[in-house]
Amino acid sequence: NFFDIGGDSLLSPPTYFTVVWEWESAPGDHDIAARQFTSAGVQQGGEIFLDLTDNNQSNPAISKSNRGDEWMVVWQTTFSPTDEDLYCATVNWNGSIQNASTPLNTSTANETNPAVSSPLGVDRYLTAYKSGNQIGLTLSNAVTVLQHSSLETLGDNPFAKPRFEPCVDADGGKFIVGYSEQFGNDLTD
Repeated sequence: NFFDIGGDSLLSPPTYFTVVWEWESAPGDHDIAARQFTSAGVQQGGEIFLDLTDNNQSNPAISKSNRGDEWMVVWQTTFSPTDEDLYCATVNWNGSIQNASTPLNTSTANETNPAVSSPLGVDRYLTAYKSGNQIGLTLSNAVTVLQHSSLETLGDNPFAKPRFEPCVDADGGKFIVGYSEQFGNDLTD
């Protein structure tokens, strides 16, 4: 992902779409930024800089809905050539940063390609990501980690095949996680 878009589920204005993206601020230094747009496509405010550190940030994802309050944004940050970590921030409905860049998962595993759900209840988000050949999961209350797990820990993987490209969302009461799984040379969803 080089960019992603989140919407506002409120029916009465003002409501905004928030776009997050990865951009190269200097050679070899990619950062994460956002900007809001009205439903008519007019820019609202200026750029929102979520992570401007010297580390390389990539693959931003934003919750598809803010449920009228705030979006969670997740991305991967390069710690070493074999260790990508996950960071997150939350953005209010009006474009202000609620919680600044915070580590979400900094294990020595390689966490990549994050996806984040819409909020479940008040500020509960599920982040799904590739962790080795598994789909890792982190449940958080805004930027406070509540639990780390994986689909393999919660269920099973009867074919012991690599899983990747996770997607996740919430309907206000439950989370759902989708992913791709490799069988031989074929990819299936």
